[in-house]
Amino acid sequence: MALLLLASSAVPGRAGAGETPDAVAVYQEGVDLAKEGKFTEAIPLFEKAQEMGAPPVALYNIGKCYEALGKYDLAVEFYTRYAGSPGVEDAEEVEKIIKSLRKKPSLVSISTTPPGAKVLESIDKGSQLNLGTTPVEFSAGAGEHDYEIVLEGYKTKEITVVAGLGKAFDLTVELSPDLLGSGGDGGGAKDGGGGAAPGPDLLGITLEV
Repeated sequence: MALLLLASSAVPGRAGAGETPDAVAVYQEGVDLAKEGKFTEAIPLFEKAQEMGAPPVALYNIGKCYEALGKYDLAVEFYTRYAGSPGVEDAEEVEKIIKSLRKKPSLVSISTTPPGAKVLESIDKGSQLNLGTTPVEFSAGAGEHDYEIVLEGYKTKEITVVAGLGKAFDLTVELSPDLLGSGGDGGGAKDGGGGAAPGPDLLGITLEV
């Protein structure tokens, strides 16, 4: 992570209209806390300094603090606000940071009631990849992923996860008994399961970061 910037008045070309000595003092207090690794405590000081007239660099440092805390969605929010501010000269560089954060994979954990269900991911050419049996945990690259939760004697549940930004998903899925016997064999999976593809439950779940 890049070093946090020093007091805004010391940054050439970034002094903001309406900036006051009080804003600079509050800003510098935030920098001092961040340098000590106290990112949570530093954020409200940067926010206060920005409200008091500090230049957009305050938004940048809020983004840096959230990035250090692993809250990439909030980091992207403040980096985006910074990059879109008037007079910012390094917007292209910050856009690269934003793009990198958006690509961070998600950690997906899925448990079911009852347990022991297969988790199948739909991949190219209509085939499926068996990710394991619940409870299961796996990494999902940035983007949209379609999963089927399959257990013999229960309706197949469909889930869509929009992964990215290092967001963690901890999902608990309650499966409904399949009284008509239409699903539960996981037919299209790469692990070798045979038979017809299970009939999906009409109630799907879509989760986004």
